[in-house]
Amino acid sequence: MNKKKLIDKILENWPAKILCMVIAIFIYIFHQVTLLEKKTMTVPLNVESNGVLMPVSDVPRFVKVTVRSTQEIIPTIYSSGIKASVNMDNITKPGTYDIPVNLTLSEGLSLTDPLEIHVKPEVLHISLDEKIMKYLPVEPAISGKPEHGYTVKDITVSPSTVKVVGPSTILNKTKFIYTKKVVLTGAAKSFSNDIKLDNVVSALQVFPEGDFKVSVSVVPADFEKSFENIPVKVMNLSENLVLDTEIQPLSFTLAGTMPVLEKFVFNEDDVFADFSQITEPGTYEISVTIKTPASVAFIEKPLTVFSISVSQKPEPQEEPVEVLEIPEVPVIEEVPPAQPEVPVIEEQKE
Repeated sequence: MNKKKLIDKILENWPAKILCMVIAIFIYIFHQVTLLEKKTMTVPLNVESNGVLMPVSDVPRFVKVTVRSTQEIIPTIYSSGIKASVNMDNITKPGTYDIPVNLTLSEGLSLTDPLEIHVKPEVLHISLDEKIMKYLPVEPAISGKPEHGYTVKDITVSPSTVKVVGPSTILNKTKFIYTKKVVLTGAAKSFSNDIKLDNVVSALQVFPEGDFKVSVSVVPADFEKSFENIPVKVMNLSENLVLDTEIQPLSFTLAGTMPVLEKFVFNEDDVFADFSQITEPGTYEISVTIKTPASVAFIEKPLTVFSISVSQKPEPQEEPVEVLEIPEVPVIEEVPPAQPEVPVIEEQKE
């Protein structure tokens, strides 16, 4: 068979031959596809923004990767052998871009055959802005109130500032970086806790990472309480003396802490004047003692020194006893009752 006859033989009914070839290829591919198994995995997405721009909009943290291979190979494929990333290092002008998601396979996975691999989404719609850096103070997020009668004097965070890197449109509006909640409910003393930062906007990068120490100083709350007309008790006054001057009740205001003063009341012997040194009548300067808790003070201390006159107690006088005259009762002589006369019968002689 010469060359011309061979070409004529090949071209004979060529449309039918091409159609048959296409069908055969399709059947082969279909057969191969039906023999492959599918596996879907979630892969972390790495955002590479080492240039002058950073994402403003949220970027997904994960992408979905689907792989197809034979029944023998598919169980050996793991997400750890696949890395997904978006790279914006070469973009220099702020704006919105469609950036493809790149997949990088491990050496062993890249040599696998057959292997089909797809990522979803394939392209990310990302807004980019100028990258800037600032140092911002760390503020504790407070929840609840201390126990009744106590207050928060001071709260400190260590370290007190952090370095923040982010897009200018977001970072220029950020004034503080907050910690997670610090619970004060029921606190009656100072305490310290290790705590993490609250969820920061994903577009911002905060350094250092890790725990922060929050120290809370809890102290008793300041409190003032007024006392009106507290009587002064007279103590140790001699039995032979009496007061000619009345000691007026005292009124004053005490300052201290709420746990001490809120329920404090004066007992009968807490406000008194001691007369044990006075033994004779006269006029004396007497000091009034006011017993108070050691931790309180007078807002304005009342007058506690008084001029008191003391005199001798008068001797008790005996009252005359009135003698009552009892009238004489006449004595009545008892007269014996009269005896009845007995008639005398004379005896007649015969």
